[in-house]
Amino acid sequence: TSRMNPDGHDQRGRRRGACVALAVLVLVAAWLRLSGIGYLLPEVMNRDGLVLIRQVEILRGGPRTAAGDATRYSFYPHLMARIAALLPQEKVPEGAPVELARHLEVASSPWIRLREISVAFSLLAIPATYLLARRFLDRLSSLFAAGLVATSLHHIVLSIQEKPHAAATSFIALGL
Repeated sequence: TSRMNPDGHDQRGRRRGACVALAVLVLVAAWLRLSGIGYLLPEVMNRDGLVLIRQVEILRGGPRTAAGDATRYSFYPHLMARIAALLPQEKVPEGAPVELARHLEVASSPWIRLREISVAFSLLAIPATYLLARRFLDRLSSLFAAGLVATSLHHIVLSIQEKPHAAATSFIALGL
């Protein structure tokens, strides 16, 4: 067993080590979530993602064309849609012929942008879980709890969808 020095060097070293381990967990989690973010786009889209896509269109000044738009607009919270609406849109250049790959990239971009926002918010759950666990557990056990969130297949699947479920998980963990 190591004894703590009078000036607290041992404690600071452990704290620094836990911070590094937590940063590594967040990086691994980001890699796990971002590696397949464009899977099946733009051919197969998540129907619930249409709600956020439509919210972004309305926030950018698009018309409310269908009777169900009012329902879609209020179905999910607007945080992700508002952030996506602030980001620049990708457009196909007019005039010159454009390759199919570029058209597919532009068609996928609103979906991928929302997925990236979802991933960014979902990553907040990892340090939030560590901080919550730290109230009750030692550093190593708290890192293990954060690691469970970082590698949870359920959380990864929710994180790469253009829905606010993973973001909500993070805000719940932060609230706790």
